[in-house]
Amino acid sequence: MEKLKQISVRIDPVTLQKIDDFCKKHYYWTRNYVINYILGAVVDGMDDDTIYEMVRYSRHLHDKPKGTFIIPNKDIL
Repeated sequence: MEKLKQISVRIDPVTLQKIDDFCKKHYYWTRNYVINYILGAVVDGMDDDTIYEMVRYSRHLHDKPKGTFIIPNKDIL
């Protein structure tokens, strides 16, 4: 497995708080793990048009988005 790359990103406080709240409930996952795997699921599972719509989303301008994520063969792991 290729080594992870360290970068610096800016995340708005509301999003970061939601990630931290998730990590508090699932203490065995770190913030970095959660962010990396959410991004991996998005870029691997969504097409370019869907990702484009995600980039355009603003919680200040739009209603809360809805989506579905399914792991095929999820019983493998």
